[in-house]
Amino acid sequence: DSAFKALLFNRIGDLGLFLAMFLVYFYLKTFDFLIIFDNVAIFQGIRFDFILFELNCLDLICILLVLAAMAKSAQIFLNGWLM
Repeated sequence: DSAFKALLFNRIGDLGLFLAMFLVYFYLKTFDFLIIFDNVAIFQGIRFDFILFELNCLDLICILLVLAAMAKSAQIFLNGWLM
């Protein structure tokens, strides 16, 4: 049972990482950190309606990356497979 939960939580982490990477690549066409950091202002003007919240693109990318990190390292709220 714990193995299935671990697999499920890891897939949640994978999905969050994939969506964050997709958004970065969709708008900048690169994964080069220097180019991404130089063009952060591009993300400020893009807004999304995300589950009853209005977020800008940079906030959404950060939330997805935090979700991915929490799911992959079994931190609070996403540690159900440890119980």
